[in-house]
Amino acid sequence: EKNNTGGDYCQVKDFVVGLPPEVVYLIFEYFSAQDLLLTCARVNKLWKNISYDDVLWRELYFGHWYPYIEHSPFITRSDTNLVASGFFKSWRDFYKIRDQIEWKYF
Repeated sequence: EKNNTGGDYCQVKDFVVGLPPEVVYLIFEYFSAQDLLLTCARVNKLWKNISYDDVLWRELYFGHWYPYIEHSPFITRSDTNLVASGFFKSWRDFYKIRDQIEWKYF
């Protein structure tokens, strides 16, 4: 096909479309929070929806602040309650706020 400037362009298929959701989440867990917010969310609507998914952000949150979660169950209970109570709209918001606090004060 030709684009409107006369040059050729290729149509790239989105590899995520044909994958099972659990595989997609495993792949997206390798992205940093910054990658998800600034890059992945801008690819297309599907990637934005995945990048904003609360399950993914919960995994990113615990993976970042509690990498050894099985050794610290009491710490995570309060974090889970803050999101479940509606104090934060989503795990993504909680992650962003906690990250900002750490950058500002630590």
